[in-house]
Amino acid sequence: MMYASVIVPAYNRAGALKEKSLPCLLAQSDRDFEVILVDDGSTDKTAEVIKEFSKNLNIRYFFQKNSGVSVARNFGVREAKGDIVIFLDSDDELEPQCVQEIKKCFLENKTAEVIIPGFILKDEQGRKSYMRSVKRPAWMTGLGGGIALRRSVFADKNIFYDEGLRNFEDSDFGFRVVSRCELFFLDLPLYIYNFRSNIYRDADKNLSSDPSQLINNFKKFKEKNLDFYQSFGPEAMSYLFLWEGTLIADSDARVARNFFWQSFKLDKNLRNFSYFLLSASGSTIIYRSLHRLLIFLRRYYKIITN
Repeated sequence: MMYASVIVPAYNRAGALKEKSLPCLLAQSDRDFEVILVDDGSTDKTAEVIKEFSKNLNIRYFFQKNSGVSVARNFGVREAKGDIVIFLDSDDELEPQCVQEIKKCFLENKTAEVIIPGFILKDEQGRKSYMRSVKRPAWMTGLGGGIALRRSVFADKNIFYDEGLRNFEDSDFGFRVVSRCELFFLDLPLYIYNFRSNIYRDADKNLSSDPSQLINNFKKFKEKNLDFYQSFGPEAMSYLFLWEGTLIADSDARVARNFFWQSFKLDKNLRNFSYFLLSASGSTIIYRSLHRLLIFLRRYYKIITN
Protein backbone atom coordinates (compact mmCIF):
# COMPACT_ATOMS: atom_id res chain seq x y z
CA MET A 1 0.00 0.00 0.00
CA MET A 2 1.20 3.50 -0.80
CA TYR A 3 2.47 5.76 1.94
CA ALA A 4 1.54 9.45 1.89
CA SER A 5 3.16 12.65 3.07
CA VAL A 6 0.80 15.54 3.82
CA ILE A 7 2.72 18.81 3.65
CA VAL A 8 1.34 21.75 5.64
CA PRO A 9 3.12 25.12 5.44
CA ALA A 10 2.14 27.51 8.23
CA TYR A 11 2.86 31.10 9.19
CA ASN A 12 1.15 32.48 12.31
CA ARG A 13 -1.82 30.17 11.82
CA ALA A 14 -2.12 28.62 15.27
CA GLY A 15 -5.90 29.11 15.33
CA ALA A 16 -6.47 27.66 11.86
CA LEU A 17 -4.20 24.69 12.58
CA LYS A 18 -6.07 23.94 15.80
CA GLU A 19 -9.55 24.34 14.34
CA LYS A 20 -9.21 23.23 10.73
CA SER A 21 -6.20 21.53 9.17
CA LEU A 22 -4.95 19.33 12.03
CA PRO A 23 -8.41 18.09 13.20
CA CYS A 24 -9.25 17.09 9.62
CA LEU A 25 -6.08 14.98 9.51
CA LEU A 26 -7.08 13.27 12.74
CA ALA A 27 -10.42 12.45 11.11
CA GLN A 28 -8.92 10.69 8.06
CA SER A 29 -10.29 7.20 7.40
CA ASP A 30 -6.79 6.15 6.28
CA ARG A 31 -4.23 7.17 8.92
CA ASP A 32 -1.21 5.64 7.16
CA PHE A 33 0.51 8.93 6.42
CA GLU A 34 2.97 11.40 7.87
CA VAL A 35 2.39 15.10 8.37
CA ILE A 36 5.26 17.40 7.50
CA LEU A 37 4.53 20.75 9.07
CA VAL A 38 6.84 23.52 7.95
CA ASP A 39 6.61 26.52 10.27
CA ASP A 40 7.62 29.53 8.18
CA GLY A 41 8.89 31.68 11.04
CA SER A 42 5.71 31.93 13.14
CA THR A 43 5.69 34.12 16.23
CA ASP A 44 2.35 32.93 17.61
CA LYS A 45 1.49 29.65 19.39
CA THR A 46 1.92 27.45 16.31
CA ALA A 47 4.57 25.25 17.98
CA GLU A 48 2.33 24.67 21.03
CA VAL A 49 -0.61 23.61 18.86
CA ILE A 50 1.57 21.18 16.92
CA LYS A 51 2.94 19.68 20.13
CA GLU A 52 -0.62 19.07 21.31
CA PHE A 53 -1.67 17.30 18.11
CA SER A 54 1.58 15.31 17.87
CA LYS A 55 0.21 13.01 20.60
CA ASN A 56 -2.23 11.53 18.07
CA LEU A 57 -0.72 12.40 14.70
CA ASN A 58 2.57 11.42 13.08
CA ILE A 59 3.85 15.00 12.74
CA ARG A 60 7.36 15.95 11.74
CA TYR A 61 7.82 19.59 12.66
CA PHE A 62 10.35 21.91 11.04
CA PHE A 63 10.96 25.59 11.76
CA GLN A 64 12.52 27.94 9.23
CA LYS A 65 12.97 31.68 9.06
CA ASN A 66 10.16 33.41 7.19
CA SER A 67 10.84 32.67 3.53
CA GLY A 68 7.42 32.19 1.91
CA VAL A 69 5.14 29.31 1.00
CA SER A 70 7.23 28.18 -2.00
CA VAL A 71 10.30 27.61 0.16
CA ALA A 72 8.18 25.87 2.79
CA ARG A 73 6.54 23.50 0.29
CA ASN A 74 9.84 22.66 -1.38
CA PHE A 75 11.43 21.97 2.00
CA GLY A 76 8.52 19.68 2.89
CA VAL A 77 8.84 17.79 -0.39
CA ARG A 78 12.56 17.17 0.16
CA GLU A 79 11.83 15.80 3.64
CA ALA A 80 8.89 13.64 2.50
CA LYS A 81 9.12 9.89 2.88
CA GLY A 82 5.83 9.08 1.18
CA ASP A 83 5.25 7.66 -2.29
CA ILE A 84 2.76 10.47 -2.81
CA VAL A 85 2.69 14.08 -1.63
CA ILE A 86 -0.52 15.90 -0.70
CA PHE A 87 -0.49 19.65 -0.12
CA LEU A 88 -2.76 21.10 2.56
CA ASP A 89 -2.86 24.80 3.39
CA SER A 90 -3.01 25.52 7.10
CA ASP A 91 -6.41 27.25 6.98
CA ASP A 92 -8.10 24.64 4.76
CA GLU A 93 -9.34 21.08 5.32
CA LEU A 94 -9.42 17.62 3.77
CA GLU A 95 -12.58 15.56 3.69
CA PRO A 96 -12.27 12.43 5.93
CA GLN A 97 -11.88 10.08 2.96
CA CYS A 98 -9.32 12.24 1.13
CA VAL A 99 -6.11 10.29 1.80
CA GLN A 100 -7.90 6.99 1.20
CA GLU A 101 -9.37 8.10 -2.13
CA ILE A 102 -6.12 9.66 -3.34
CA LYS A 103 -4.21 6.45 -2.66
CA LYS A 104 -6.91 4.39 -4.36
CA CYS A 105 -6.86 6.63 -7.42
CA PHE A 106 -3.10 6.38 -7.82
CA LEU A 107 -3.22 2.60 -7.49
CA GLU A 108 -5.96 2.33 -10.12
CA ASN A 109 -4.32 4.80 -12.52
CA LYS A 110 -0.74 3.65 -12.86
CA THR A 111 0.30 6.36 -15.34
CA ALA A 112 -1.17 9.27 -13.37
CA GLU A 113 1.48 11.50 -11.84
CA VAL A 114 -0.77 14.24 -10.49
CA ILE A 115 -4.31 13.99 -9.13
CA ILE A 116 -6.53 17.06 -9.04
CA PRO A 117 -9.68 16.38 -6.99
CA GLY A 118 -12.86 18.42 -6.80
CA PHE A 119 -13.16 20.84 -3.93
CA ILE A 120 -15.67 22.56 -1.70
CA LEU A 121 -15.87 26.30 -1.14
CA LYS A 122 -16.92 27.04 2.44
CA ASP A 123 -17.50 30.54 3.77
CA GLU A 124 -17.25 31.75 7.35
CA GLN A 125 -20.92 30.91 7.93
CA GLY A 126 -20.40 27.29 6.92
CA ARG A 127 -22.22 27.60 3.59
CA LYS A 128 -20.77 25.28 0.96
CA SER A 129 -20.65 24.94 -2.80
CA TYR A 130 -19.05 22.10 -4.75
CA MET A 131 -16.58 22.78 -7.55
CA ARG A 132 -16.00 19.93 -9.97
CA SER A 133 -12.56 18.82 -11.04
CA VAL A 134 -12.43 19.54 -14.76
CA LYS A 135 -9.61 19.98 -17.22
CA ARG A 136 -8.90 23.63 -17.89
CA PRO A 137 -6.63 25.34 -20.38
CA ALA A 138 -2.99 25.07 -19.33
CA TRP A 139 -2.80 28.82 -18.76
CA MET A 140 -5.59 28.62 -16.16
CA THR A 141 -4.15 25.72 -14.16
CA GLY A 142 -2.86 26.62 -10.71
CA LEU A 143 -1.64 23.87 -8.41
CA GLY A 144 -1.33 24.40 -4.66
CA GLY A 145 -3.37 23.16 -1.73
CA GLY A 146 -5.50 20.12 -2.50
CA ILE A 147 -3.40 18.48 -5.19
CA ALA A 148 -1.58 15.17 -4.87
CA LEU A 149 1.57 14.21 -6.74
CA ARG A 150 3.83 11.21 -6.97
CA ARG A 151 7.11 12.07 -5.32
CA SER A 152 8.82 11.19 -8.62
CA VAL A 153 7.48 14.46 -10.09
CA PHE A 154 9.96 16.23 -7.83
CA ALA A 155 12.70 13.61 -7.57
CA ASP A 156 12.90 12.59 -11.25
CA LYS A 157 11.57 15.63 -13.13
CA ASN A 158 12.98 18.24 -10.77
CA ILE A 159 9.80 20.33 -10.78
CA PHE A 160 9.56 22.53 -7.69
CA TYR A 161 7.88 25.77 -6.68
CA ASP A 162 9.74 28.92 -7.73
CA GLU A 163 11.20 30.25 -4.48
CA GLY A 164 11.59 33.70 -6.01
CA LEU A 165 7.80 34.12 -6.18
CA ARG A 166 5.96 35.13 -3.02
CA ASN A 167 2.61 35.13 -4.82
CA PHE A 168 1.21 33.37 -7.91
CA GLU A 169 3.52 30.44 -7.24
CA ASP A 170 0.58 28.02 -7.70
CA SER A 171 0.07 29.10 -11.32
CA ASP A 172 3.77 29.15 -12.13
CA PHE A 173 4.15 25.64 -10.69
CA GLY A 174 1.00 24.48 -12.48
CA PHE A 175 2.26 25.56 -15.90
CA ARG A 176 5.36 23.39 -15.59
CA VAL A 177 3.48 20.41 -14.18
CA VAL A 178 0.81 20.51 -16.90
CA SER A 179 3.48 20.70 -19.59
CA ARG A 180 5.44 17.69 -18.35
CA CYS A 181 3.20 15.42 -16.28
CA GLU A 182 0.22 13.09 -16.66
CA LEU A 183 -2.78 14.58 -14.88
CA PHE A 184 -5.88 12.80 -13.57
CA PHE A 185 -9.01 14.78 -12.67
CA LEU A 186 -10.84 13.08 -9.82
CA ASP A 187 -14.44 14.27 -9.64
CA LEU A 188 -14.81 13.86 -5.89
CA PRO A 189 -14.99 16.85 -3.48
CA LEU A 190 -12.01 16.03 -1.26
CA TYR A 191 -10.55 19.46 -0.41
CA ILE A 192 -12.32 22.20 1.54
CA TYR A 193 -11.22 25.72 0.69
CA ASN A 194 -12.21 28.15 3.44
CA PHE A 195 -12.77 31.72 2.35
CA ARG A 196 -14.26 34.98 3.58
CA SER A 197 -17.39 35.98 1.68
CA ASN A 198 -17.15 39.49 3.09
CA ILE A 199 -14.23 40.60 0.94
CA TYR A 200 -12.28 43.80 1.51
CA ARG A 201 -12.88 43.59 5.26
CA ASP A 202 -10.89 42.01 8.06
CA ALA A 203 -8.10 41.12 5.65
CA ASP A 204 -5.07 39.32 7.02
CA LYS A 205 -2.10 41.58 7.60
CA ASN A 206 0.21 39.63 5.37
CA LEU A 207 1.91 39.88 2.02
CA SER A 208 -1.04 38.55 0.02
CA SER A 209 -3.28 41.38 1.26
CA ASP A 210 -0.83 44.20 0.36
CA PRO A 211 -1.92 45.54 -3.07
CA SER A 212 1.46 47.04 -3.98
CA GLN A 213 3.29 43.82 -3.13
CA LEU A 214 0.75 41.77 -5.06
CA ILE A 215 1.15 43.93 -8.16
CA ASN A 216 4.95 43.86 -7.95
CA ASN A 217 4.96 40.09 -7.60
CA PHE A 218 2.49 39.73 -10.46
CA LYS A 219 4.80 41.74 -12.72
CA LYS A 220 7.61 39.33 -11.85
CA PHE A 221 5.31 36.36 -12.55
CA LYS A 222 4.11 37.92 -15.81
CA GLU A 223 7.63 38.63 -17.06
CA LYS A 224 8.66 35.06 -16.38
CA ASN A 225 5.63 33.47 -18.07
CA LEU A 226 4.75 35.94 -20.84
CA ASP A 227 6.03 33.67 -23.62
CA PHE A 228 3.91 30.85 -22.18
CA TYR A 229 0.73 32.95 -22.39
CA GLN A 230 1.57 34.27 -25.86
CA SER A 231 2.01 30.74 -27.15
CA PHE A 232 -1.68 30.06 -26.47
CA GLY A 233 -2.93 33.10 -28.38
CA PRO A 234 -5.44 35.92 -27.76
CA GLU A 235 -7.68 34.11 -25.27
CA ALA A 236 -4.78 33.41 -22.92
CA MET A 237 -3.44 36.96 -23.24
CA SER A 238 -6.92 38.31 -22.56
CA TYR A 239 -7.02 36.28 -19.35
CA LEU A 240 -3.64 37.70 -18.33
CA PHE A 241 -4.81 41.31 -18.90
CA LEU A 242 -8.00 40.64 -16.93
CA TRP A 243 -6.04 39.13 -14.05
CA GLU A 244 -3.67 42.07 -13.89
CA GLY A 245 -6.60 44.49 -14.06
CA THR A 246 -8.36 42.91 -11.09
CA LEU A 247 -5.21 43.28 -8.99
CA ILE A 248 -4.72 46.92 -9.93
CA ALA A 249 -8.40 47.86 -9.61
CA ASP A 250 -8.43 47.44 -5.84
CA SER A 251 -6.20 50.50 -5.57
CA ASP A 252 -6.60 52.30 -8.92
CA ALA A 253 -9.70 51.58 -11.01
CA ARG A 254 -8.75 54.22 -13.58
CA VAL A 255 -5.52 52.42 -14.52
CA ALA A 256 -7.22 49.02 -14.30
CA ARG A 257 -9.86 50.14 -16.80
CA ASN A 258 -7.22 50.10 -19.55
CA PHE A 259 -6.28 46.50 -18.75
CA PHE A 260 -9.94 45.44 -18.76
CA TRP A 261 -10.42 47.11 -22.14
CA GLN A 262 -7.36 45.31 -23.56
CA SER A 263 -8.77 42.06 -22.22
CA PHE A 264 -12.13 42.66 -23.88
CA LYS A 265 -10.55 43.61 -27.23
CA LEU A 266 -8.68 40.29 -27.31
CA ASP A 267 -11.63 38.16 -26.20
CA LYS A 268 -15.07 39.77 -26.49
CA ASN A 269 -17.04 37.90 -23.83
CA LEU A 270 -19.47 38.97 -21.12
CA ARG A 271 -17.01 38.48 -18.26
CA ASN A 272 -14.41 40.79 -19.73
CA PHE A 273 -16.98 43.43 -20.67
CA SER A 274 -18.50 43.25 -17.17
CA TYR A 275 -15.18 44.11 -15.56
CA PHE A 276 -14.69 47.00 -17.95
CA LEU A 277 -18.12 48.32 -16.95
CA LEU A 278 -17.30 47.94 -13.25
CA SER A 279 -14.29 50.21 -13.71
CA ALA A 280 -15.84 52.55 -16.31
CA SER A 281 -16.27 55.43 -13.85
CA GLY A 282 -12.60 55.33 -12.91
CA SER A 283 -13.61 55.44 -9.23
CA THR A 284 -11.95 52.82 -7.06
CA ILE A 285 -14.68 53.12 -4.43
CA ILE A 286 -17.42 52.45 -6.99
CA TYR A 287 -15.46 49.58 -8.51
CA ARG A 288 -14.87 47.92 -5.15
CA SER A 289 -18.55 48.22 -4.18
CA LEU A 290 -19.82 46.81 -7.48
CA HIS A 291 -17.19 44.09 -7.52
CA ARG A 292 -18.08 43.02 -4.00
CA LEU A 293 -21.74 42.80 -5.04
CA LEU A 294 -20.84 40.78 -8.14
CA ILE A 295 -18.77 38.28 -6.16
CA PHE A 296 -21.48 37.96 -3.51
CA LEU A 297 -24.14 37.21 -6.14
CA ARG A 298 -21.90 34.72 -7.92
CA ARG A 299 -21.03 32.86 -4.71
CA TYR A 300 -24.61 32.96 -3.45
CA TYR A 301 -25.77 31.45 -6.75
CA LYS A 302 -23.26 28.60 -6.38
CA ILE A 303 -24.38 28.00 -2.79
CA ILE A 304 -28.13 27.85 -3.56
CA THR A 305 -27.59 25.66 -6.62
CA ASN A 306 -25.67 23.14 -4.53
